[in-house]
Amino acid sequence: MESRASLGHFSGGLGHIEQGSLEGITSGEIRVGIESCKERVAFKCLTCAHRIWVRSKKPAGLMTLAWRKSDRGVLMGYLISAGLPKSKQCKQIVCLSCVHNLLGVVAESADGLLVTLSGRKDGGQDTPILRRQRGEGPWSQSFELTHEVLSFFYRENATTGLEQRPVATAATQIGERGMAKGVRPREKGASEETSTEGAASRIKEQAVRYLVMMTSPQESVRVFLPAGSASPPLRLYMSAWDHNGEGRPKGLGKPSKTDALPETVWWSTLGELCCTCNRGRLMEDAPCVHKLALAALSESWSSTAELPIQESLGRGARVERVGSDETGSYFASADNLQRPPSPQRRMVFCSSKGAWYCEGKRDGCPSLTDCSHVIAAKAALRNEGDLPVADQMVLRLSEPLSEAALGWLERWNGELPKIGIPPAVGTPSQGVASDAGLSEEERYLVGLLERRPHEQATCAGDSCFCRQHDRLFGEAAVAQISNDRESNGGDRGREGGSAEEEAPPRKRARRSKAFWEAHKQGSQGPATRVGWGARPPAEARGKEAIRGWVDACTSCSVASLAALNGGCEHGEASKVRTPVMLLTTEAVQVTKPKLARLSDAHAVHDPLVTLLDRPVPVSKLRDCHFQELSEKGLLSAPRPIESPACGGSWIEAWMEADVTAAQWSQRVRVRIYHCQCPDEAHTIHFDGEHLGLYTWNRRTLFVQESLQLLLRGMQHGHS
Repeated sequence: MESRASLGHFSGGLGHIEQGSLEGITSGEIRVGIESCKERVAFKCLTCAHRIWVRSKKPAGLMTLAWRKSDRGVLMGYLISAGLPKSKQCKQIVCLSCVHNLLGVVAESADGLLVTLSGRKDGGQDTPILRRQRGEGPWSQSFELTHEVLSFFYRENATTGLEQRPVATAATQIGERGMAKGVRPREKGASEETSTEGAASRIKEQAVRYLVMMTSPQESVRVFLPAGSASPPLRLYMSAWDHNGEGRPKGLGKPSKTDALPETVWWSTLGELCCTCNRGRLMEDAPCVHKLALAALSESWSSTAELPIQESLGRGARVERVGSDETGSYFASADNLQRPPSPQRRMVFCSSKGAWYCEGKRDGCPSLTDCSHVIAAKAALRNEGDLPVADQMVLRLSEPLSEAALGWLERWNGELPKIGIPPAVGTPSQGVASDAGLSEEERYLVGLLERRPHEQATCAGDSCFCRQHDRLFGEAAVAQISNDRESNGGDRGREGGSAEEEAPPRKRARRSKAFWEAHKQGSQGPATRVGWGARPPAEARGKEAIRGWVDACTSCSVASLAALNGGCEHGEASKVRTPVMLLTTEAVQVTKPKLARLSDAHAVHDPLVTLLDRPVPVSKLRDCHFQELSEKGLLSAPRPIESPACGGSWIEAWMEADVTAAQWSQRVRVRIYHCQCPDEAHTIHFDGEHLGLYTWNRRTLFVQESLQLLLRGMQHGHS
């Protein structure tokens, strides 16, 4: 009787939950905050992707909780995020099993009134996460799952690889499908079906048929021009097409074997054709009838136009009606979180009976609740007078535009065109033959543009940056030892025979009273030869802010230099000449970025960072790897060997800094060296070039790849 009473008391706002799951929540068997069950939350765990909420079949339409066998007992429950995470449409949930595996130990108190979290890996204090007033009663969440805790879950999940599921692309899904019953496997080396020319000719024939059907009003192929789009059109809505076999059009309707929603085809900011159909998404340069139709309609201006910018591509209504018939209405909805909007639109279908369907269901939109695209379409329908309508393009076969488009398709050579690049008319072999007159570097660049296979660059020897950081790149140290033995002969490889051991350590000259007097005069008046000659203003940046240069070592530490009285026992590969700036200087990294131009790709080494627990190349470093390097104290400026010319001494300082990329950010500890001058602190800053970083100041580091993407966007007119 008590459980029935409590069930009736807490059933307000919980009518969408199946009876058995609701009894488990109200009785406390399922450790879930009962108030969170009244909110809109995700159905899957954020880390392990286990589907916790599922739709029940009996009775239909209600939601039920599903748990793994290993979660029975204390771990049968979840926590809800405190707020709405970025790029998410609802609050996220993390099951107690993932909390136990990634954050700390989850246990229940002896009196059964608390679920506690102890031994936290993020450094937090032990705390109760769930509590209740009485035994066999519902739970309430007392632990705030903040953005910082969610970020820690992300990092731990990326490091441990716990229950991670591989993301399946359209190409892998096509390749992993089972073969239909009765179909014989295709023979190796066959033919026209497997050759590029055979596939291109088949797509070409289908594109010609597609374009002819566009000119016939009786056919089911329709083309719509988005409302308020740019001129000439950079984006179109086209009827779907089945590319299998000889190809056939699909009618408008909810996706099925015969019907489909319209596809979106557009020109990207790189001047390339993009399409949302299955064929067009196989690869970046995969041809489809929609891409070829848009290219044929744009053949008069595409070869001489400039690359479009993001504002012109996203121009138009955020929600518009594409068409309607007896089955329902079709809408195109933009992603609301993007400013400016992306050229890609999500197609939304509303049946005549009022049922809604979004094509984003296959790409991550929730299937059991309304996504942002459906919500935007419903909101636009309330203001029916303001809802724009896409115009249907009607072509006639005798028009010059149709004749020019069909003529371009007949001359198409199998390569998709690009904006600003004149198309090469003829067979693909003509383009290969034209490489004969190019230089070796130009031929290499053409190979990169055409995605021809090429070998990865290897170590450049003593001039390679990996030789200066043998602690990070162990393979460089092994190669250095082997090269020294080969070049120096057998005697150099014996004990006591190396050049580094024979050379005496460098010692700083003793400084007399005359030196300090000259230094004092130099600091008050014009610069003398004893101090640094350059005295740029304090607000100078980059190379203009350099006060002087000192010898430094990338492998030395404070203790080793003190033991050797200022000398250095490492080889010449570890010696660098590093600039000296002020502590507050900006744009402190003056080294030239690698891979800044396409011609640098064949000469840049991408070594493994072997000091990591799980070594990865420099190009694959992420936030969890920089956190590990920070904990090991390897984000350090080179240790100066000689004393500063200002007359003081170098002090080691650890600074808190942020490593920022396009999609993540990580707090790290960076070591710098500065002097003890009271008026201006001369500083040797951290140079992150060997780790793919750019140092803006002592607290801000950027990933160079993200800076290159930002620079390329600014060159194309992006804000």
